[in-house]
Amino acid sequence: MLKNRYALFIIAVFVLVLIFPGRPRAQSSIEINAAAAPNAETIEVIEGASGRQTSEVIEAASGRQTSEVIEAAAVLDTMETGASALPPQEPTAGSVEISTQAPADESVEVSAQDIAAPEKAAEEILPPQKVLLARPLAIMVENEPPARPQSGLYAAKVLYEIQAEEVTRFMGIYYDHSQNFEIGPIRSARHYFVDISTMFDAVYVHVGGSPMGLSEISERKINNINAIKGDRGFYRSSDRRIPHNLYAKPVNLAKEIERKKFRAETDKPIPFDFLDSKSTSPQLVEKGVKGSAVNTIHIPYSRGYRVSYQFDPAGNSFTRLYNNKPFKDHRNSTVVKADNVIIMRCNMHVIDSQMRHEMDLYEGGTCEIFAGGHHITGSWDRDRTSGVFKYYDADLNDVKFNPGNIIVHVISPNQPVIVDDQTFVHEKKPSLNQKKKNGRKGKAKIDDGVDDGGEEGGEGIDGDDEHL
Repeated sequence: MLKNRYALFIIAVFVLVLIFPGRPRAQSSIEINAAAAPNAETIEVIEGASGRQTSEVIEAASGRQTSEVIEAAAVLDTMETGASALPPQEPTAGSVEISTQAPADESVEVSAQDIAAPEKAAEEILPPQKVLLARPLAIMVENEPPARPQSGLYAAKVLYEIQAEEVTRFMGIYYDHSQNFEIGPIRSARHYFVDISTMFDAVYVHVGGSPMGLSEISERKINNINAIKGDRGFYRSSDRRIPHNLYAKPVNLAKEIERKKFRAETDKPIPFDFLDSKSTSPQLVEKGVKGSAVNTIHIPYSRGYRVSYQFDPAGNSFTRLYNNKPFKDHRNSTVVKADNVIIMRCNMHVIDSQMRHEMDLYEGGTCEIFAGGHHITGSWDRDRTSGVFKYYDADLNDVKFNPGNIIVHVISPNQPVIVDDQTFVHEKKPSLNQKKKNGRKGKAKIDDGVDDGGEEGGEGIDGDDEHL
């Protein structure tokens, strides 16, 4: 329809110039033959405008009554310029050349494709622009008894708790570098924590590390801030003994990122799928999400270290408990809460006399997922290219999380998880989930029995930072 209108407009212009040769029109240089068949009907001109040759159209149009042609031209002229057509002048027979006004010294040939170009351009869709985030900090935090309670864990966007030696260790992911709160005690690197940090494109913050941890950093060229190498941004507190008293603040680590000329932004999004708004268990059930309501979660790591979560309906979040008491920040007593809790089962085993662990974070397994007071039993997998974990419900649908923070526990398959009064243990991952892996292979890195008897730069179980 749009092309027919354009064609009709051009025809009318030609006719108008044929009748009023004294008024120039800005069109292509076209020779118009005024010796036309006198009996052609205007309706035929309109219907055939888009498919007939220009000379035929003009030839058919020139036989109409002058008053009808002038009237049509005036209407089109008004549509084009918003002004009425000029008074009629005596038409002149013969050939008339219509040339463009800009540029004056150059003729322009107009084709049907050119006329339709604006419509085609309007249909073109630009690719979505990537959103840049502040490049996050991935900070290693100790969890041995002398380090409790820790500082700054409540502020992590994502907090991982994974076995390291005989106790667990934390890695917090922090996106806001402007804050001045304390994080720590900071401890050494482990290779599986380093591996996980890559899916955030994070700057890894640590003090020394296990042989495999330091090798992972070196081989993968991970931007890192290492206290044992003299990097800045760290300080020691006087209320605890070495090595349980090394801390840092995001604002100071941001300065170190700048000093070391690390890239300060990332286009990697937070690697979790979130709902548009926070939902409760009844709302999730109404949306068709599998699972059931939950009040309490227990992870009995050991007799002296029991982690629990209590659902808080008022805040639609889970309160973290340590040995049945709220888990509070060391400096400001802020209680650690979680909008989402993930408990992933992963095959792991001890690899040396220091009780260090190896685990396969690409094999996949079962998991328990909690959001909005809702419990989903499902499975997890990992994309080997991006390193991003994916989470599925029992029917292998992607799980979406409540907006907010996430605490992720990685446990061995034989570690029980107690949800309210029901105990959940390892179950075989659904066989359909294997298809999602697309041939991905598990990542296995073993030290071939080589160990230096301790961390680089120190002695004992974790003496990596004793000499700072």
